[in-house]
Amino acid sequence: MMAGFMVGLGYIGMSFCLTSSVWLMLLMTSISGFGHAIINIATITSLRACFEESTFATLYSLCNTMTTVGLGTLPIIFDSLQRHYGIQGALFIFGAILWHTVVIGLLLKPKVPLNKATNETYFRKSGSSLCSRDGIFDIFIAHKAFPILLMVTTLFEANFHGWALYLVPYCQSTGVPSSTAVLLTIIVGVSGFMGKLLMCLLASLDVLHPIMIVVSCFVIALSYTILFVWNSFLGFAVVSAVSGFCCGLTSTHIVCECNRIVCKQHFKSGISWTIFCRTISVATGGIVLGYIRDVSGEFTYAFGFLLILCVMCGFMATFLCLPKLKRTTDCG
Repeated sequence: MMAGFMVGLGYIGMSFCLTSSVWLMLLMTSISGFGHAIINIATITSLRACFEESTFATLYSLCNTMTTVGLGTLPIIFDSLQRHYGIQGALFIFGAILWHTVVIGLLLKPKVPLNKATNETYFRKSGSSLCSRDGIFDIFIAHKAFPILLMVTTLFEANFHGWALYLVPYCQSTGVPSSTAVLLTIIVGVSGFMGKLLMCLLASLDVLHPIMIVVSCFVIALSYTILFVWNSFLGFAVVSAVSGFCCGLTSTHIVCECNRIVCKQHFKSGISWTIFCRTISVATGGIVLGYIRDVSGEFTYAFGFLLILCVMCGFMATFLCLPKLKRTTDCG
């Protein structure tokens, strides 16, 4: 509820700051962005709290699939508002629309709180360490597989956002007209939606396994090699379809995997760390790839770097398949 209010307030505030100080605009944007970050975490943890653990993967996969629908419809809605009411009116109305999250927060009733507020400490044998249930680093001691999942998340998201930013410019640099190259975004969107739909089916059948992340990373890496020998629009379309499908599948699977390897007490901490590392990857992935492109003068080297990231991510994800890294259930 609080985060949803901040998001809407940021947009409404921006509508009054269009002709004011740029610093006020940055402040309103920061408020909205901060709210978005909290919603990303709160949405997942609320889903885990309101439903049974056995259904979390299915429900999260379904909810994440709907984000694709939102990405396709909300820009159209905003564009329509802008044509009828101008940019100021559109921002104001759009902010009010986003306050629907406040109402949703009122309607949510968790079945069992994930973590009860308590000052108690519990003792668990972990070498010579004594861990507090509420310690932000406790999860790294309690669940040996979680640091590995965090590294997989960081590498995968860096690849995903770098790829998403530079795929169309790379296509244009080969001589493909911009009006044609932009069609790649549609291919990526549709294939990503199909990947998330498949994730819903697999989750409902309870056949998810970390080996799927491994295979997906290597398939993405293999698809990038196509661009080194096939620099036509059709080649880019194939890469867009394959990578988009695998990215849609894996981005959802990583969160479901966090639910599998982390206990109930540490789930909130696990999701918070996951979203934090994703944010870092979003901020740095595009910058690093852009730097490689500027230094080398070619997109080929930049996508070669993404290929290496995918291979590293695939090898790292193989450790999640080890039986000895299964979930720790006695965390207090």
